[in-house]
Amino acid sequence: MYSFLSTIYSLCKLDSFKKSSIHCDKCLEEDEHLNATHFCNDCNKNLCNLHLLVHNKENNNHNLNELLNCQSENNQHCKEHNDHIIEFYCKDCKKLICVRCAALLHKLHNYIDINEIVKEEEENIKKLINNLNLKKEVILQRNNDIDETIVKLNEQY
Repeated sequence: MYSFLSTIYSLCKLDSFKKSSIHCDKCLEEDEHLNATHFCNDCNKNLCNLHLLVHNKENNNHNLNELLNCQSENNQHCKEHNDHIIEFYCKDCKKLICVRCAALLHKLHNYIDINEIVKEEEENIKKLINNLNLKKEVILQRNNDIDETIVKLNEQY
Protein backbone atom coordinates (compact mmCIF):
# COMPACT_ATOMS: atom_id res chain seq x y z
CA MET A 1 0.00 0.00 0.00
CA TYR A 2 2.86 2.37 0.83
CA SER A 3 4.36 1.86 -2.63
CA PHE A 4 1.02 2.65 -4.27
CA LEU A 5 0.55 5.82 -2.20
CA SER A 6 4.11 6.97 -2.83
CA THR A 7 3.58 6.43 -6.57
CA ILE A 8 0.38 8.49 -6.50
CA TYR A 9 2.20 11.17 -4.50
CA SER A 10 4.96 11.20 -7.11
CA LEU A 11 2.39 11.50 -9.88
CA CYS A 12 0.78 14.41 -8.07
CA LYS A 13 4.10 16.25 -8.14
CA LEU A 14 4.29 15.96 -11.92
CA ASP A 15 3.33 18.98 -13.97
CA SER A 16 1.26 16.86 -16.34
CA PHE A 17 -1.00 15.57 -13.55
CA LYS A 18 -2.78 18.67 -12.35
CA LYS A 19 -5.75 19.45 -10.20
CA SER A 20 -7.23 21.09 -13.27
CA SER A 21 -7.61 17.70 -14.97
CA ILE A 22 -10.38 16.79 -12.49
CA HIS A 23 -13.67 18.38 -13.50
CA CYS A 24 -16.80 18.89 -11.46
CA ASP A 25 -19.22 16.03 -12.15
CA LYS A 26 -22.26 18.31 -11.80
CA CYS A 27 -20.77 20.81 -14.28
CA LEU A 28 -20.08 18.00 -16.76
CA GLU A 29 -23.77 17.04 -16.56
CA GLU A 30 -24.52 20.63 -17.67
CA ASP A 31 -21.85 20.48 -20.41
CA GLU A 32 -19.53 22.80 -18.45
CA HIS A 33 -15.90 22.07 -17.52
CA LEU A 34 -15.15 23.75 -14.20
CA ASN A 35 -12.39 22.37 -12.03
CA ALA A 36 -13.39 20.29 -9.03
CA THR A 37 -12.19 21.44 -5.61
CA HIS A 38 -13.83 18.78 -3.42
CA PHE A 39 -14.92 15.16 -3.54
CA CYS A 40 -18.04 13.88 -1.75
CA ASN A 41 -17.42 10.38 -0.42
CA ASP A 42 -21.14 9.76 0.07
CA CYS A 43 -22.22 10.80 -3.43
CA ASN A 44 -18.98 9.72 -5.11
CA LYS A 45 -18.89 13.05 -6.98
CA ASN A 46 -16.26 15.69 -7.72
CA LEU A 47 -17.60 19.19 -7.02
CA CYS A 48 -16.55 22.73 -7.94
CA ASN A 49 -16.93 25.54 -5.39
CA LEU A 50 -20.35 26.55 -6.74
CA HIS A 51 -21.80 23.04 -6.67
CA LEU A 52 -20.15 22.45 -3.29
CA LEU A 53 -22.27 25.25 -1.81
CA VAL A 54 -25.47 23.79 -3.27
CA HIS A 55 -24.45 20.30 -2.18
CA ASN A 56 -23.73 21.40 1.39
CA LYS A 57 -27.17 23.02 1.69
CA GLU A 58 -28.87 19.82 0.55
CA ASN A 59 -26.52 17.34 2.24
CA ASN A 60 -24.98 19.01 5.28
CA ASN A 61 -23.72 15.78 6.86
CA HIS A 62 -21.88 14.26 3.89
CA ASN A 63 -18.21 13.38 4.16
CA LEU A 64 -16.22 15.73 1.89
CA ASN A 65 -12.53 15.82 1.02
CA GLU A 66 -10.70 18.74 -0.46
CA LEU A 67 -8.89 17.70 -3.61
CA LEU A 68 -5.14 17.90 -3.35
CA ASN A 69 -3.48 20.59 -5.33
CA CYS A 70 -1.18 18.45 -7.42
CA GLN A 71 0.17 21.33 -9.44
CA SER A 72 3.90 21.69 -9.47
CA GLU A 73 6.14 24.52 -10.57
CA ASN A 74 8.70 22.08 -11.99
CA ASN A 75 8.43 18.85 -13.90
CA GLN A 76 9.81 15.89 -12.02
CA HIS A 77 13.06 14.74 -13.51
CA CYS A 78 14.16 11.14 -13.83
CA LYS A 79 16.44 9.87 -11.07
CA GLU A 80 18.54 7.99 -13.65
CA HIS A 81 18.64 10.73 -16.29
CA ASN A 82 18.43 14.17 -14.68
CA ASP A 83 18.06 15.89 -18.05
CA HIS A 84 14.85 13.95 -18.86
CA ILE A 85 11.33 14.48 -17.51
CA ILE A 86 9.31 11.52 -16.26
CA GLU A 87 6.66 10.57 -18.80
CA PHE A 88 5.91 6.87 -18.20
CA TYR A 89 5.12 4.36 -15.49
CA CYS A 90 6.75 0.92 -15.72
CA LYS A 91 4.16 -1.61 -14.55
CA ASP A 92 6.77 -4.37 -14.23
CA CYS A 93 9.11 -2.37 -11.98
CA LYS A 94 6.41 -0.13 -10.49
CA LYS A 95 8.57 2.92 -11.19
CA LEU A 96 8.19 6.29 -12.86
CA ILE A 97 10.52 6.50 -15.86
CA CYS A 98 11.61 8.87 -18.61
CA VAL A 99 11.80 8.28 -22.38
CA ARG A 100 15.44 7.29 -22.14
CA CYS A 101 14.71 4.74 -19.38
CA ALA A 102 11.89 3.34 -21.50
CA ALA A 103 14.18 2.94 -24.52
CA LEU A 104 17.25 1.63 -22.70
CA LEU A 105 16.37 0.06 -19.35
CA HIS A 106 12.70 -0.89 -19.73
CA LYS A 107 12.38 -1.64 -23.45
CA LEU A 108 10.97 -5.15 -22.90
CA HIS A 109 8.81 -4.07 -19.94
CA ASN A 110 5.16 -3.16 -19.80
CA TYR A 111 5.11 0.64 -19.43
CA ILE A 112 2.42 3.23 -20.09
CA ASP A 113 2.00 6.99 -20.25
CA ILE A 114 1.66 8.47 -16.75
CA ASN A 115 -1.69 10.03 -17.67
CA GLU A 116 -3.04 6.55 -18.37
CA ILE A 117 -1.91 5.14 -15.02
CA VAL A 118 -3.50 8.12 -13.29
CA LYS A 119 -6.80 7.38 -15.08
CA GLU A 120 -6.54 3.67 -14.22
CA GLU A 121 -5.84 4.34 -10.56
CA GLU A 122 -8.59 6.96 -10.39
CA GLU A 123 -11.04 4.34 -11.69
CA ASN A 124 -9.72 1.78 -9.19
CA ILE A 125 -10.17 4.25 -6.35
CA LYS A 126 -13.72 5.08 -7.48
CA LYS A 127 -14.55 1.35 -7.54
CA LEU A 128 -13.12 0.93 -4.04
CA ILE A 129 -15.14 3.87 -2.79
CA ASN A 130 -18.31 2.46 -4.36
CA ASN A 131 -17.61 -0.91 -2.78
CA LEU A 132 -17.06 0.69 0.61
CA ASN A 133 -20.27 2.71 0.26
CA LEU A 134 -22.20 -0.48 -0.48
CA LYS A 135 -20.70 -2.15 2.58
CA LYS A 136 -21.52 0.93 4.63
CA GLU A 137 -25.16 0.69 3.56
CA VAL A 138 -25.29 -2.99 4.57
CA ILE A 139 -23.78 -2.19 7.95
CA LEU A 140 -26.22 0.67 8.51
CA GLN A 141 -29.15 -1.56 7.59
CA ARG A 142 -27.94 -4.29 9.96
CA ASN A 143 -27.49 -1.71 12.67
CA ASN A 144 -31.09 -0.57 12.14
CA ASP A 145 -32.26 -4.19 12.27
CA ILE A 146 -30.45 -4.67 15.58
CA ASP A 147 -32.00 -1.49 16.98
CA GLU A 148 -35.48 -2.66 15.95
CA THR A 149 -34.88 -6.05 17.56
CA ILE A 150 -33.76 -4.40 20.78
CA VAL A 151 -36.90 -2.24 20.84
CA LYS A 152 -39.11 -5.32 20.27
CA LEU A 153 -37.32 -7.26 23.02
CA ASN A 154 -37.65 -4.35 25.42
CA GLU A 155 -41.38 -4.17 24.68
CA GLN A 156 -41.78 -7.88 25.39
CA TYR A 157 -39.96 -7.81 28.72
